[in-house]
Amino acid sequence: MIFVLIIVQSALGLSEIARIVNEKKTTWTARDYSKDIIDDSIIQKQQLDSFQQFFDMKAVPAPLNNNLPESFDAREKWQNLYGIKKQGKCSSCWAHAAAEVAENRLAINGCPKGRLSPQDLISCDLNDNGCTFGLPYVVWPHVLQYGIATEECIPYVSNESRIPLCPTKCANGSDIVRYKPERISYLLAKDMQQEILDNGHVDTAIITYEDFSHYEKGIYQHTYGGPVYAHAIVAIGWGVENGIPYWLIQNSYGEEWGEKGYFKILRGSNECGVETLPFVGVERFKSVRNSGS
Repeated sequence: MIFVLIIVQSALGLSEIARIVNEKKTTWTARDYSKDIIDDSIIQKQQLDSFQQFFDMKAVPAPLNNNLPESFDAREKWQNLYGIKKQGKCSSCWAHAAAEVAENRLAINGCPKGRLSPQDLISCDLNDNGCTFGLPYVVWPHVLQYGIATEECIPYVSNESRIPLCPTKCANGSDIVRYKPERISYLLAKDMQQEILDNGHVDTAIITYEDFSHYEKGIYQHTYGGPVYAHAIVAIGWGVENGIPYWLIQNSYGEEWGEKGYFKILRGSNECGVETLPFVGVERFKSVRNSGS
């Protein structure tokens, strides 16, 4: 499967994009970020063509009328969950999202292992493409087969796009222990809320547009510009703000971006494809020692 590059070069400067969004007075506000933060989000060299075939599907949006709570935040139901990371100058959102779903589901199930290692996936998952791109529906079969190590064992070093070979030992020389889910599951949009309510974080993805990296607060919906890249994210809840339904999302741009690293996106209309590709590693995990790929 080939992930073909589509990068839109805007004729407008970054400040101009934020100004246009804010003048439209839509459901969210935009801002300019310092170069290190903005560059981190637009440097993605991900390519859209093979992913686009999934986002072009007429996915059935998540229903708005159900018997579930009007709002839910996994951080309020479960204590000691793991929050925002920063992927840096590496298109490793796919690895961060998978690691964050796995580490939080382990914690939710009473087996916290600390932070899990996106670097393990970047270096060892040969079916994805390191700092170039990766796909949720490719990385999860890898996690199912090989597992994922802790970040203490394999620290993140690809923030500057450096990708070391898949390690055979932990950074401290000890054996690598990886954690494998018993099964993985693709979700339908209609099941996303119940899954988050029962079991926690869900890995999903969106097509981002030129305006997305300027998000400051509010409920994001595409307002300006063409598609830039596919971006893996983690859904952790939902709610309604000023009568508008949203998903609550954990991102990987660092705490300086958005609402302390989180953002909201329109719910119930498959905005930017957010309800197209939800994926999870389910319930129980088991450990395997020296499991290399």
